Amino acid sequence: LYLENSFGKIFIKGNEKKLRHLKMIYALKYIYLNEEELRYIEKLFFFQKDILLILKNYLSGQNVKRCFDILKTFEKKLKIKFEKEFKNIIFIYLIVTFERIEKGHILLKKNNWEFLKNTTYYKIIQKDVFKNNNSYMYEALHLSEYFLSGHNSESFYENRFLIDSFVCKLLNILSEIKIENLIDDKEFLEEIIEYLTAAIYRVKNNFILNYKLELDENEDKVYDKISKNRNIINKYLKEPLRNEEFMLIAKIICKHLRKPKIEKIKLNKILEIIEKNSEKPLLSTIKKELLGLYPNLIEDNIKTNKQLSLLDVITEKDIKFARCYDIKELIDISISNLYENSFIEREFIDSLHMMLEKKEFDYIDNENTLIFYGKETKYNKKLGVSIIFNEENIKLENKEIKYFILLSNVDKYNYLGVMRDLQKIIEENRLKELSELQSQKSVIERIAKIIA
Repeated sequence: LYLENSFGKIFIKGNEKKLRHLKMIYALKYIYLNEEELRYIEKLFFFQKDILLILKNYLSGQNVKRCFDILKTFEKKLKIKFEKEFKNIIFIYLIVTFERIEKGHILLKKNNWEFLKNTTYYKIIQKDVFKNNNSYMYEALHLSEYFLSGHNSESFYENRFLIDSFVCKLLNILSEIKIENLIDDKEFLEEIIEYLTAAIYRVKNNFILNYKLELDENEDKVYDKISKNRNIINKYLKEPLRNEEFMLIAKIICKHLRKPKIEKIKLNKILEIIEKNSEKPLLSTIKKELLGLYPNLIEDNIKTNKQLSLLDVITEKDIKFARCYDIKELIDISISNLYENSFIEREFIDSLHMMLEKKEFDYIDNENTLIFYGKETKYNKKLGVSIIFNEENIKLENKEIKYFILLSNVDKYNYLGVMRDLQKIIEENRLKELSELQSQKSVIERIAKIIA
């Protein structure tokens, strides 16, 4: 791509595919899908607001419904469900593609067209999108490859030898850390191959889904091992996998390692335990015997129902020292923290701004504190908290806001322990004390002393 000055105006010129990709990437900063509705991401600065107006004007001239219908057609015909992040990307790319085609910029080549022409994606696109017009054959081929980067529904795949070689090398590396049973796991092999096919197309077309991943202890160990050997594994692929892809591979591996062996519960054993404890039934004894007999088949959900404390949830990255002059700016900092760390869905942003408009928040006068917590859990992935200490007071209606707390609760129970600790801090007027500390670490240490 390059810039060209023509009659006093600057234009971007160059490779058509790269130009479309640039438009898509830029639009992703400002718009996203919410179910079947196009939403705009609220921006703070004037130049961003100007770009939003330009983008809205651009989209007003596009057939947005057509792009929604294409996504629904694929999901219905292939009986699949695309991930939200992929939907955002492919939806915007479809808009850009049709806009460029209408202006006469049509793609006329595709390197791996022989393979792509045999895929179900190509057949659907050619028939339902381009009405079997061969003038758009290469457009259909390009779109087929992009859809393959979101989901591989085929029973065959391109570069089979390379992918199989990758998987074999991966299994060899896993055997070095005593993980040897996956080679006989058909479900694992099918999933990892299907995943790799889509991942390769993502990398090839520079589709970054921005997965927000957190690994548990076992996943982290597996990731560490395969990541150290990524150069050895990647050499089998034409397109080296990115860091996020290796994290996902570690999650797939551990998911299959956790699968319990199927075992039938023996009825006579259960009846024996019940009969033995029938005269003086003691639930703790019965529970212990049943868990001892069937440790992999019974989930002990009793022990998990405990209140979480603020210290169980909050980390240093959840604490910010800011200098904001607008309440929306303050809220956006909190939202971005929870969203980037996979605590909330993107739709949570809309619900929060709506709550602000309706004044559905808690305000504590003695500490100039605003608290938001989700009234619904459907947009929350896990329990999280974000605390902002602002340097200046911000006016909201007739209130002065200096501290802001945002909670993402996933149920109606566990988050209450966190709320209890926050309430203690606020009621004892300790937020000012915390805001004067020098670091996030010292804030957490002080919180531990306050709620002890």
